[in-house]
Amino acid sequence: MKRRTFVTYTAKTICAMPALGALTLQPIVGAPTVQKPGWLVSLIRLNDSNYDRYKKSKVSNRSEFAYGGYKDGNEIPNAHSTISYIIFASVALLSPESKYYKSKAVADELTEALNYLIKIQHSDGTLDLLSTNFHSTPDVGFMVTWLTPFYRMLKKAKEPLHQASLTVLETFLLRCGEALTHGGIHTPNHRWVVSAALTELNKT
Repeated sequence: MKRRTFVTYTAKTICAMPALGALTLQPIVGAPTVQKPGWLVSLIRLNDSNYDRYKKSKVSNRSEFAYGGYKDGNEIPNAHSTISYIIFASVALLSPESKYYKSKAVADELTEALNYLIKIQHSDGTLDLLSTNFHSTPDVGFMVTWLTPFYRMLKKAKEPLHQASLTVLETFLLRCGEALTHGGIHTPNHRWVVSAALTELNKT
């Protein structure tokens, strides 16, 4: 995937996440028949479109160490790109308006992506931002704030289809919690993300 394409998809996801997370997914889980406004349905379908494109960056060769992970614009598998995929997949699985709603194929790929995160997670619970930060507690903080809402929504759905993903994601988040409790920060302004992540874990 070219860098320009990757940046475009990522930007669309970031813009859509607040609406999809706060307004779309919670009502879907609690009341699947709720009527959503057209702009919200459009965001869900945009997510489907981005999902279709983004899944092409998957490492699909089972013999490779990075199997299940997703590559960035430089064709390098990494945690951040994989988490972007996890967000696309979770939105699709939880949204009745999505063509991937309750898709077993998507659920299986979601579990594979989560297993990749477990594989690259260090023994202290941290992960790397490959461009600059290694064993990075702040990056773990960001990841936790992105993933905990989806963990709660998948759990609330009470679908056997999601159980494998929930089990792996719970293990991942618990290990992240250890990193956040004992790890350091790079700059003073990272205190907020570590605090926010610990708060999210406590709610979860």
